[in-house]
Amino acid sequence: MHAASACSRSNHSLPRHILMISSSLYTIAFLCLIASPILAHSVWIAPLADGQLSLRFGEWGADPETSPGHLDSLIGPTAINLKGGEPAPYQLAKKADHYLLAGASAQDSVIARSDYGVMERGGESRRPIFYARWWPVSRSAVDFPVTTLDLLPRGGASPLVEVNFKGKAVGAGVTVTFYPPGAESVKLVTDAAGQIRLPEVTAPGLCMLYLGRYSDPTPGEFRGKAYTIASHSATLCWNVVK
Repeated sequence: MHAASACSRSNHSLPRHILMISSSLYTIAFLCLIASPILAHSVWIAPLADGQLSLRFGEWGADPETSPGHLDSLIGPTAINLKGGEPAPYQLAKKADHYLLAGASAQDSVIARSDYGVMERGGESRRPIFYARWWPVSRSAVDFPVTTLDLLPRGGASPLVEVNFKGKAVGAGVTVTFYPPGAESVKLVTDAAGQIRLPEVTAPGLCMLYLGRYSDPTPGEFRGKAYTIASHSATLCWNVVK
């Protein structure tokens, strides 16, 4: 007897309610596979091989999202140059696995923002909003927040970073994840001033600080769809050169 036939006969011998439960479980598992990755995603700024900067979307350490695909789900990504003078917007060009920030380099101070749309999950309607900051090679202190959720480098030999929400430091107890090059991620918790101290980085490469799904339970509407929670995610990236 072929395996497929045996499987078919075995399934037909199961009670109808068991088959219905099994089908429901498969449906739930499939929906989780669709929804969960996006909820764990972030947007970050990273240099390309030619020195220009790119805006990427995905999970750190994995292949970034592509177009066609989830990269196309970002709504209205924007980026501005904050290095001296008036903020200047970049032209963004969508590529296969990133948005190119035309004319941007690792010497610039850059902030980016993107919407995603309203998501329904677990009886909640969430509006994910993504922010990304690029900290240039000089790594000078940043004086003021630009986005609703912002990770503000305060400078120094062992730099402090302030977590700022709606123009104010968040206070104690907010967990931020630090991804150093060539090492395991580290959980850092803000102190009473809303700050964390970055650990020493021993290897050269790209670093990222990430705060995901910082919830604001203020209802609103985006593109004609109501939501109950705005879910803010922010990254801070920079290069360590040894």
